[in-house]
Amino acid sequence: MSAKPPLTDLSLLELMYDSYRPELVEAGRSDRLTRGGMQHREDFIRLAEGYDLVLLDAYGVLNRGSEAIPGVGATLRALRTAGCPFRVVSNNASQSPEKLLAKMRRLGLEVEAEELVTSGMVVAQWWPTSWLYGRPYYLVGTEESREAYGPEAQRLQVNHPTSGRWSLMDAEWILCCSNRDYYGGPQQREVEVLLQSKGEDFPVVLANPDMVAPLADGGLDPVAGYTAAEWARWHKVERIGLGKPFPAIFELALRKFPGVEPSRCLMVGDTLETDILGGLVAGMATCLVLSGSLAGCSEPIEARCRRRGIHPDYIMNSIACE
Repeated sequence: MSAKPPLTDLSLLELMYDSYRPELVEAGRSDRLTRGGMQHREDFIRLAEGYDLVLLDAYGVLNRGSEAIPGVGATLRALRTAGCPFRVVSNNASQSPEKLLAKMRRLGLEVEAEELVTSGMVVAQWWPTSWLYGRPYYLVGTEESREAYGPEAQRLQVNHPTSGRWSLMDAEWILCCSNRDYYGGPQQREVEVLLQSKGEDFPVVLANPDMVAPLADGGLDPVAGYTAAEWARWHKVERIGLGKPFPAIFELALRKFPGVEPSRCLMVGDTLETDILGGLVAGMATCLVLSGSLAGCSEPIEARCRRRGIHPDYIMNSIACE
């Protein structure tokens, strides 16, 4: 039975997030990370009206676990009324877009199909032009991950249940979508064999770089990025990030808005090291909300931002309309 490790060392979590930063700031845009004024704002709709496009993280901004954050449904309706286009940009690669939309609607969150961008969707955009195109791979994820996001799953996944073409050692890379079914099961045992055998020459494509997801009770659930970070620490594997904070998901979100410059976009998220870091590197304005992973944080938020070297433009308790 799958049993995720408990998350007890938050300092280790920060070190894991720090491993993303070098490849993101190589392009010489590191100064952008500390330019934000960290202005405290209360009226989210008024703030959103100042931009041409709003990108909203899901977990921690719209919902916590299986519960919507109170008042957020009204915010989405108010954005429509104000004529503010938005996209929900989620590091979710474990659920199909259809299932994720159905869940949001059950929570009273009115999101249309064209308004949802998931990190799982990025796989289909990235893979055809990748050097890994057409090569067999091992999927770490759920059955839903396999069906929704795994490229040519039946032909190329060495651990596809109906594939008799490949052996385990034929895998040339790992696609990591979700760790929901990983710990304590065959995926963990097989990945450990692969990593021990292939080591640094075995790339991991990370569809979901999130380390944790906020739960309704205030806890933090270790997710796919956490597991991939453990692999990187132990085996020095190469990680190829597709979701936030990496550029590919922001590029996909902007694709249908060709006339909108990144500086005219507002990225809203609850995590400094994915939502805000990614938005800043992409040249967007950013708004950090305290309704998710930082809820109840004892460290003053401005001090935390300075210590982490990531300064959002705005800080809000929540985007919820009263």
